[in-house]
Amino acid sequence: MSIKQFSESPTNLEPKYPHQLLLQAFYLTVTSSENDPLHINIKCGINDESRNNIANVMYFIYPDVPKIVKKEDLLTIPSLIHSFVSTDENGKRYYYYVQRWSDDKTPKILVLVSGRYSSLYIRLLPVLKEVLDTKGLTHLIDLFDQLKECEYPESDLVINESTIISHNPEIPIFPILKKFGPADFVELVGRILLEENTMFLVESIDQGMPIIQAFLQILIPFEWQGVLIPMLPIEESYAGFAGCPTPMLFGTTQQGLININKLYSNTLDINIYNVSTSKFQKRKSGLNLFAFKETGRLLNQLKSIIDNPTFEHPDSLICNCFSQLFLDLFGRYFAFFEQQSIGFVFNDKNFIKSSSNELQVFLTAFNQSQMFERFIQHRINYISVMPEFRRSIFIDCPLFKSKKKPSFLKMKDISNEPQKCCGCGQKIDMDRAVCVYGKNLLFHTECLRCKSCDCFLFEKESFDRQCMDCLEEDCDELENQFDNTRRWEQVDISINKHKSDTEILQRSSFSKVLQYLSFYETEKSDSQRQKDESEEMRKSSVFLNGTTGSIFLTRSSKIGTFSATLNPNDSRKTIIVKEENQPLTQITQPKISLSVSTYYSGSPTSSTPISKPITPTSFVDANGKKYQVPLKKAPVPPKKGN
Repeated sequence: MSIKQFSESPTNLEPKYPHQLLLQAFYLTVTSSENDPLHINIKCGINDESRNNIANVMYFIYPDVPKIVKKEDLLTIPSLIHSFVSTDENGKRYYYYVQRWSDDKTPKILVLVSGRYSSLYIRLLPVLKEVLDTKGLTHLIDLFDQLKECEYPESDLVINESTIISHNPEIPIFPILKKFGPADFVELVGRILLEENTMFLVESIDQGMPIIQAFLQILIPFEWQGVLIPMLPIEESYAGFAGCPTPMLFGTTQQGLININKLYSNTLDINIYNVSTSKFQKRKSGLNLFAFKETGRLLNQLKSIIDNPTFEHPDSLICNCFSQLFLDLFGRYFAFFEQQSIGFVFNDKNFIKSSSNELQVFLTAFNQSQMFERFIQHRINYISVMPEFRRSIFIDCPLFKSKKKPSFLKMKDISNEPQKCCGCGQKIDMDRAVCVYGKNLLFHTECLRCKSCDCFLFEKESFDRQCMDCLEEDCDELENQFDNTRRWEQVDISINKHKSDTEILQRSSFSKVLQYLSFYETEKSDSQRQKDESEEMRKSSVFLNGTTGSIFLTRSSKIGTFSATLNPNDSRKTIIVKEENQPLTQITQPKISLSVSTYYSGSPTSSTPISKPITPTSFVDANGKKYQVPLKKAPVPPKKGN
């Protein structure tokens, strides 16, 4: 076997990986007996002395199985190749690559364990399975012995001079960027930098690891220090991990999300990105702090990469664009190391103050992260033994490497003179990244954000500067709150059962009057049909009809109790206010149109018949504020024609 070696070893400030190709390898079968319904057999392997380690990760080998208690639980599971990662108590990560299948009613598993993530292992697994199927277990054992002595190749892995496994050492990022879009991708990077808990909702268990690894590759030279679970098992006991108090990146399927919601009742405040629908649900308490001129340039650069499929090595270009961003944000860090009696320390306050105002908010938050702390501590350990460390950092730190980057759309590309940004109102410099919204509205790219959730709108469908997710939520809310048909259908009648006897009696006296009130301003001949259509609404509402339109005074629903009055500035609109256990208030009733010849006046609780209608000139709302009622003018008869 011949393997191409690394041309040079990494420097002290670059990520370190084991030189070995494989740390462990296993070929497993699962059998059962009367005394042991689930028995794991290690047929062969590399460093396979620890059977317990494999038993502990069975739920991660089969994360789509609700319960693993016997062999039969695994027979109906589809064959699949996927990967996951485990972390030991020292923070060291081990990457597991799994191929599972069933043959002759026996579940079989190939497992490769490495100290790095690479697509090479995904390509190696089918080769090993083919050797096992065609040549038998003996040849697989011989191949394991050869792989045990190999080091990780730079490009091609040649097995027995006949089988060549070629791979790109770069982690595939371009497909993830294209799927997510520049706006969501960049905002997710910003939130991951601030160590916000983030969930990726995927359709298949083999999708979680590539997505998370793409984001981790983008973060270099920073390293994720939190919990990392590419695919959370759907077994119910694992749902509690979603509420982990430490920063966590994880993936799950729809069944896993159901278990999480069942446990936490939708109270988790985390970022959730639905990969299949591209819907991004942000943390309720989180803000988009990753919006400044540097991210505007980055967004335009990423769009340029997506729009130009002729670019060679797009994954490297994407990483280079983010490296340039990190250089702009953190490239001054080397100037703020100070030597004191206890050694070198980093003056973070002066570092933050030296940045622009728009960056200081983000840097203040990022300064509290474990990633930045580890980054600075790593540099302190480095400069403590390195003479002329500031000069050495420029050589060794990945931030300062010269890298190729794509061009991007600037103001000077679309105009000969500066224009005004429709977002911030400032003039756009000729070299700033810009985008066009609508037909001719110019924005700094970073200024084009949703006015509701503050997410980037760059290259996203939107209406009136609002992202589609917020627009859908607003439409649902408006439909539920202001559409009478939907609103009254959703009234929760059961709430009335928990109210006091006095209030129930008060509402029952109202029902006798309200049965005769017309829902619309004019009388309707079919009063019985109208009564049936409005019955549910009237049972749980105090509702009056006046000369300027319909007024409902209070309403109880699943989301609370609301009070409403007419808007004095526009009688066609209603003021709706949510209240907490506020008692009904006596009001002066406007003119009421009745479907029978009997009229009622006085307070809403009154049921005294009178002989003619009374037209008051004002009424008082539930808060005691007085409003003037517009009087209806007498109709003017049309002029007779010639």
